[in-house]
Amino acid sequence: MDWLDRVLLGQLALKIAKRELKDAGIAVRQSDVQALSTGEMTLNHASTVVQKMMKLCKESL
Repeated sequence: MDWLDRVLLGQLALKIAKRELKDAGIAVRQSDVQALSTGEMTLNHASTVVQKMMKLCKESL
């Protein structure tokens, strides 16, 4: 997937999740989107936003 597709996908995901993340106390800015994934399009587990989202997902199971 080229970089533009990744950016567009990230923007769409941010738009969809914005309300849910805000309700959970996670603030994500447009500038944060790139840091959510690695160059190989896997989650960047070093990102604190990704860590918070993973914690919320685990708690909801």
